Amino acid sequence: MAVADKVNPWIPEKKKSSQRSQLAYLPGQDSNEMNKANLKNKLYWNYLNAKKRVSENNTDNFLLFKRGILPTSNSQVKVSTQYEVFAIVGKNCITVNDGQKIYDLVHSQLQANQPVELDFAGVEIFAAPFFNFAIGQLLKDIQPENLSKLLKISNLRPLGSQIVSLVIENSKRYYSDPIFRNRLDQVINEKSNHL
Repeated sequence: MAVADKVNPWIPEKKKSSQRSQLAYLPGQDSNEMNKANLKNKLYWNYLNAKKRVSENNTDNFLLFKRGILPTSNSQVKVSTQYEVFAIVGKNCITVNDGQKIYDLVHSQLQANQPVELDFAGVEIFAAPFFNFAIGQLLKDIQPENLSKLLKISNLRPLGSQIVSLVIENSKRYYSDPIFRNRLDQVINEKSNHL
Protein backbone atom coordinates (compact mmCIF):
# COMPACT_ATOMS: atom_id res chain seq x y z
CA MET A 1 0.00 0.00 0.00
CA ALA A 2 1.46 3.33 -0.98
CA VAL A 3 1.86 6.12 1.55
CA ALA A 4 -0.37 8.36 -0.50
CA ASP A 5 -3.20 5.85 -0.17
CA LYS A 6 -3.11 5.94 3.63
CA VAL A 7 -5.47 8.42 5.26
CA ASN A 8 -4.51 10.04 8.54
CA PRO A 9 -7.57 9.75 10.79
CA TRP A 10 -6.60 12.93 12.68
CA ILE A 11 -6.73 15.23 9.70
CA PRO A 12 -10.20 15.59 8.27
CA GLU A 13 -10.39 15.02 4.60
CA LYS A 14 -11.44 18.00 2.53
CA LYS A 15 -14.48 17.16 0.54
CA LYS A 16 -14.82 18.80 -2.77
CA SER A 17 -18.26 20.25 -3.21
CA SER A 18 -19.95 19.11 -6.33
CA GLN A 19 -22.27 22.11 -6.10
CA ARG A 20 -21.05 25.35 -7.50
CA SER A 21 -22.25 28.62 -6.05
CA GLN A 22 -25.32 29.64 -7.96
CA LEU A 23 -24.37 32.52 -10.16
CA ALA A 24 -27.13 33.85 -12.28
CA TYR A 25 -24.71 34.46 -15.14
CA LEU A 26 -21.68 32.38 -15.91
CA PRO A 27 -19.00 33.57 -18.31
CA GLY A 28 -19.47 32.08 -21.71
CA GLN A 29 -23.26 32.18 -21.70
CA ASP A 30 -24.97 33.87 -24.58
CA SER A 31 -26.89 37.12 -24.15
CA ASN A 32 -30.32 35.42 -24.00
CA GLU A 33 -29.18 33.31 -21.08
CA MET A 34 -27.73 36.42 -19.44
CA ASN A 35 -31.02 38.31 -19.85
CA LYS A 36 -32.96 35.41 -18.34
CA ALA A 37 -30.54 35.29 -15.42
CA ASN A 38 -30.81 39.06 -14.84
CA LEU A 39 -34.59 38.82 -14.89
CA LYS A 40 -34.46 35.96 -12.40
CA ASN A 41 -32.21 38.04 -10.11
CA LYS A 42 -34.52 41.06 -10.35
CA LEU A 43 -37.62 39.01 -9.61
CA TYR A 44 -35.98 37.40 -6.60
CA TRP A 45 -34.76 40.79 -5.37
CA ASN A 46 -38.28 42.24 -5.73
CA TYR A 47 -39.66 39.23 -3.88
CA LEU A 48 -37.27 39.80 -0.96
CA ASN A 49 -38.03 43.52 -0.84
CA ALA A 50 -41.77 42.89 -0.91
CA LYS A 51 -41.42 40.30 1.85
CA LYS A 52 -39.46 42.78 3.97
CA ARG A 53 -42.00 45.58 3.34
CA VAL A 54 -44.90 43.35 4.25
CA SER A 55 -43.40 41.95 7.42
CA GLU A 56 -42.35 45.43 8.61
CA ASN A 57 -45.75 46.98 7.96
CA ASN A 58 -48.18 44.49 9.36
CA THR A 59 -48.32 40.86 10.38
CA ASP A 60 -51.69 40.45 8.64
CA ASN A 61 -50.06 41.58 5.41
CA PHE A 62 -47.36 38.97 5.90
CA LEU A 63 -50.02 36.25 5.96
CA LEU A 64 -51.37 37.60 2.66
CA PHE A 65 -47.85 37.65 1.26
CA LYS A 66 -47.41 33.97 2.12
CA ARG A 67 -50.55 33.26 0.07
CA GLY A 68 -48.97 35.01 -2.93
CA ILE A 69 -50.55 38.45 -2.63
CA LEU A 70 -47.76 40.97 -3.07
CA PRO A 71 -47.97 44.69 -2.30
CA THR A 72 -47.49 47.01 -5.25
CA SER A 73 -45.89 49.88 -3.33
CA ASN A 74 -44.25 50.70 -0.03
CA SER A 75 -47.64 51.15 1.56
CA GLN A 76 -49.52 48.45 3.38
CA VAL A 77 -51.61 45.98 1.45
CA LYS A 78 -55.15 47.25 1.31
CA VAL A 79 -57.71 44.56 1.84
CA SER A 80 -61.26 45.38 0.82
CA THR A 81 -64.00 45.15 3.43
CA GLN A 82 -67.14 43.56 2.02
CA TYR A 83 -70.64 44.31 3.29
CA GLU A 84 -73.61 42.23 2.26
CA VAL A 85 -76.39 44.79 1.90
CA PHE A 86 -79.10 42.11 2.06
CA ALA A 87 -77.91 41.04 5.54
CA ILE A 88 -77.96 44.66 6.76
CA VAL A 89 -81.06 46.09 5.08
CA GLY A 90 -83.03 43.23 3.57
CA LYS A 91 -84.37 42.74 0.06
CA ASN A 92 -85.73 46.32 -0.25
CA CYS A 93 -83.28 49.22 -0.47
CA ILE A 94 -85.74 52.10 -0.37
CA THR A 95 -85.65 54.24 2.78
CA VAL A 96 -83.27 56.99 3.80
CA ASN A 97 -82.79 55.27 7.18
CA ASP A 98 -81.49 52.13 5.49
CA GLY A 99 -79.25 54.25 3.27
CA GLN A 100 -77.88 56.01 6.35
CA LYS A 101 -76.99 52.60 7.88
CA ILE A 102 -74.84 51.79 4.86
CA TYR A 103 -73.28 55.26 4.87
CA ASP A 104 -72.36 54.95 8.55
CA LEU A 105 -70.66 51.61 7.87
CA VAL A 106 -68.52 52.68 4.93
CA HIS A 107 -67.85 56.40 5.37
CA SER A 108 -64.96 56.26 7.84
CA GLN A 109 -63.24 53.46 5.94
CA LEU A 110 -63.46 55.29 2.63
CA GLN A 111 -62.16 58.49 4.23
CA ALA A 112 -59.18 56.47 5.49
CA ASN A 113 -58.57 55.33 1.87
CA GLN A 114 -59.59 51.75 2.65
CA PRO A 115 -61.40 49.89 -0.16
CA VAL A 116 -64.97 48.80 0.48
CA GLU A 117 -67.25 46.48 -1.46
CA LEU A 118 -71.03 46.64 -1.25
CA ASP A 119 -72.55 43.34 -2.34
CA PHE A 120 -76.20 43.66 -3.38
CA ALA A 121 -76.83 39.92 -3.91
CA GLY A 122 -80.40 39.11 -2.91
CA VAL A 123 -81.61 42.73 -2.98
CA GLU A 124 -84.62 43.05 -5.27
CA ILE A 125 -86.02 46.62 -5.00
CA PHE A 126 -84.07 49.90 -5.18
CA ALA A 127 -84.99 53.54 -4.79
CA ALA A 128 -83.11 56.82 -5.18
CA PRO A 129 -83.57 58.00 -1.55
CA PHE A 130 -81.67 54.92 -0.33
CA PHE A 131 -78.76 55.57 -2.72
CA ASN A 132 -78.77 59.31 -1.98
CA PHE A 133 -78.05 58.56 1.66
CA ALA A 134 -75.90 55.44 1.19
CA ILE A 135 -73.67 56.67 -1.63
CA GLY A 136 -74.57 60.22 -2.70
CA GLN A 137 -73.60 61.92 0.53
CA LEU A 138 -70.17 60.22 0.46
CA LEU A 139 -69.21 62.81 -2.16
CA LYS A 140 -69.48 65.52 0.48
CA ASP A 141 -66.12 64.40 1.95
CA ILE A 142 -64.59 62.15 -0.72
CA GLN A 143 -63.51 63.19 -4.21
CA PRO A 144 -65.35 61.36 -7.03
CA GLU A 145 -62.07 59.94 -8.40
CA ASN A 146 -61.18 58.43 -5.01
CA LEU A 147 -64.70 57.11 -4.52
CA SER A 148 -64.63 55.31 -7.87
CA LYS A 149 -61.29 53.69 -6.93
CA LEU A 150 -62.24 52.71 -3.37
CA LEU A 151 -65.92 51.75 -3.59
CA LYS A 152 -66.85 48.58 -5.46
CA ILE A 153 -70.50 47.75 -6.02
CA SER A 154 -71.22 44.15 -6.95
CA ASN A 155 -74.27 42.04 -7.84
CA LEU A 156 -76.43 45.12 -8.43
CA ARG A 157 -79.26 44.69 -10.93
CA PRO A 158 -79.28 46.94 -14.02
CA LEU A 159 -82.05 49.19 -12.65
CA GLY A 160 -80.06 49.68 -9.44
CA SER A 161 -76.95 50.53 -11.47
CA GLN A 162 -78.87 53.19 -13.38
CA ILE A 163 -80.13 54.74 -10.15
CA VAL A 164 -76.63 54.73 -8.63
CA SER A 165 -75.23 56.46 -11.74
CA LEU A 166 -77.87 59.19 -11.56
CA VAL A 167 -77.35 59.66 -7.82
CA ILE A 168 -73.59 59.99 -8.25
CA GLU A 169 -73.92 62.51 -11.09
CA ASN A 170 -76.43 64.59 -9.12
CA SER A 171 -74.31 64.43 -5.98
CA LYS A 172 -71.17 65.50 -7.87
CA ARG A 173 -72.98 68.63 -9.04
CA TYR A 174 -74.64 69.26 -5.67
CA TYR A 175 -71.40 69.14 -3.67
CA SER A 176 -69.16 70.85 -6.25
CA ASP A 177 -71.43 73.78 -7.19
CA PRO A 178 -72.42 75.95 -4.18
CA ILE A 179 -74.87 78.08 -6.22
CA PHE A 180 -76.73 75.00 -7.45
CA ARG A 181 -76.74 73.57 -3.90
CA ASN A 182 -78.22 76.77 -2.40
CA ARG A 183 -80.95 76.99 -5.05
CA LEU A 184 -81.87 73.32 -4.68
CA ASP A 185 -81.99 73.64 -0.89
CA GLN A 186 -84.29 76.68 -1.22
CA VAL A 187 -86.67 74.81 -3.51
CA ILE A 188 -86.76 71.81 -1.17
CA ASN A 189 -87.43 74.03 1.85
CA GLU A 190 -90.24 75.88 0.05
CA LYS A 191 -91.87 72.61 -1.03
CA SER A 192 -91.64 71.16 2.47
CA ASN A 193 -93.19 74.31 4.00
CA HIS A 194 -96.22 74.04 1.68
CA LEU A 195 -96.96 70.47 2.74
